[in-house]
Amino acid sequence: MANAALPAARGMKRQWRGLRTAAFLLFGATWYGVVSTAAASDPIPAPVVDAARARAAGIRRLEGKHLVLYTDLPSRPAVDELPRVFDAAIEPWCRYLGIDPTRLSQWRMTGFLMSQKQRFQRLGLLPSDLPHFDHGFHRGWAMWAYDKPSDYYRRHIVLHEGVHAVMRHFLGGTGRPWFREGMAELLSTHRWDGRKLSVNVMPKDRGAVPLWGRIKVIRTAVEAGRPLDLWHIIRYPEVLHTDQYAWCWAACYFLSHHPRYRDRFPRLLKICHQPVRFQSEVAGLFPPADPILREDWQLFVSELDYGFDIDRSIVLHRPARPLVGASRKIELDVTRSWQSTGVVLEAGRRYEVSCAGRFQVARPANGSAWESEPQGVTIEYYRGRPIGMVVAAVRPERLPPRSLSPLLSPVAVGRETVMVVRQRGVLYVRINESPSKLADNRGRIEVTVKEMPASP
Repeated sequence: MANAALPAARGMKRQWRGLRTAAFLLFGATWYGVVSTAAASDPIPAPVVDAARARAAGIRRLEGKHLVLYTDLPSRPAVDELPRVFDAAIEPWCRYLGIDPTRLSQWRMTGFLMSQKQRFQRLGLLPSDLPHFDHGFHRGWAMWAYDKPSDYYRRHIVLHEGVHAVMRHFLGGTGRPWFREGMAELLSTHRWDGRKLSVNVMPKDRGAVPLWGRIKVIRTAVEAGRPLDLWHIIRYPEVLHTDQYAWCWAACYFLSHHPRYRDRFPRLLKICHQPVRFQSEVAGLFPPADPILREDWQLFVSELDYGFDIDRSIVLHRPARPLVGASRKIELDVTRSWQSTGVVLEAGRRYEVSCAGRFQVARPANGSAWESEPQGVTIEYYRGRPIGMVVAAVRPERLPPRSLSPLLSPVAVGRETVMVVRQRGVLYVRINESPSKLADNRGRIEVTVKEMPASP
């Protein structure tokens, strides 16, 4: 009796799980739909400001075309210009998000930039029903931000909440949490020279973005051996902590800038008001089991740094075949990262890899170039090896699922080395240098691959 009932019980359990999942998705779709519709068609109004009481409490009004900002911060250029910075962001936001800018001609938000939140609470300008937040928050026609000791990061928070508002009001929603926060981070990471604003930038160095810290979060995780899988980020829950914003930014930056994926990414903007369809569309555009996507992400986060040049970091694949004849020569481009040699190395065999040539590997601040040979330049090191040193890795033609890319663990080649191949694969080579510093290199290296006689 018990054995006969077991399959039926398992079937009922599977049905229950299916119903539970369907109910969850239906509830999620309804909840998100209500939020998105409310935000797009009937947004929650901003708190009404009593001008006289606000002035008496030390709260000033700063006004731009698209943002009226109330703040208790003293007057100074970096604060007073915030509405103008916000106005300058509208055009690049519209261009990136695919929104007709004429739709925003009369659009305006109310913002509250707070040094002492009690002042705003007493006037009802910081509603008690808002959730706890450490930096900024957007709801309906209003946004709130706490002051920060960095002019850059204060602007960043105001712009971040502005992106949420524009997407809610004019796209009807913001997609799933990773996309919502990733897009807000992407379009608020900026350069501002007092006149011109550029958004969606890769910061050139830490000094350009004080207190931002997104790259530091990722570098720390990578160095501790705890980088996140892309789909771990895509499945983030609704409520995020501060470090997760860094990973959301990284995911959106990677998918929107990488040449293999950037043409697909904008499709998500057209359906970010449909969260259930949105997630299934993500899975179709960026399949979790795609080994190339997984490897590209691993390599991206492993070398991400200020000034990262994603175009030069791309792995260059090419058709490969086994070594025929005594040897084969390949030119290595020193301005790019990993490059396939097109040579398949067989398991259990030994190969000599030798390199020749001189090239420019860096241009220091004084403007004089460093000349290098394949063994590299010991004036500066990258990942424990001299910059400019030729390194190599054997990559299987088909990457096993959920595996780490062999390109993450290269071997030193320099002028010459002998490689004993344990697993059949294609030989890849590069010079040892950060992708953020490849652009100023000049020259090429000749790489020769030759099969060695079997060991006696």
